[in-house]
Amino acid sequence: MNKKGIELSINFIVLLVLAIAMFAGGLIFLGKMMGGATEMSTRLNSQTESQIYAMLDSGESFVIPIHSQTVNRKDIAKYGVGIRNRGDEGADDYFSLKFSLTSAYLKNNEVITCDVDNPCPMMLMGKSDNRVSETFINNIKVAPGKASTQLAVFEVPKGTPTGRYNYKVEIRNAPTFDGSSTFYEPSLQILLNVK
Repeated sequence: MNKKGIELSINFIVLLVLAIAMFAGGLIFLGKMMGGATEMSTRLNSQTESQIYAMLDSGESFVIPIHSQTVNRKDIAKYGVGIRNRGDEGADDYFSLKFSLTSAYLKNNEVITCDVDNPCPMMLMGKSDNRVSETFINNIKVAPGKASTQLAVFEVPKGTPTGRYNYKVEIRNAPTFDGSSTFYEPSLQILLNVK
């Protein structure tokens, strides 16, 4: 029996096992790095949060400091929302938000119809479906006289048509957004441009 042939085979097997282990370790490391980046991207940045609190401190009760954003497909857009509980007599400490797609247009002003083949941008947080034009964030607790910030994150799917997407943002002074609760403030608008 040839000892050199057996040594060569054992060395090859050891190197192959080490290579597979290094490759697997690299994939795990890459997965953790990508997961961390996604986690970081779903937080409101300190500059936007400061803008929100400055607007709320000036007497506003419902604000969105950045109304318009431009993003690429397969990317996300983040909108910061600020709420101040005025402490109205008999009012609830809970609020709810409703984001409604009011219109969507291509660059040539042709109307975009959202469906399975042409998905519209959809919220990652809240209750949503890319074929439904409304999304809700419920049970936002804000103590009387206090303020709170909320983050609305919109994902732009790969097949989203390039264009302008206009959303109406409404707030109600109730744990859930239903017809029996009253509007807290007039609605606000946000614009999402997809390129």
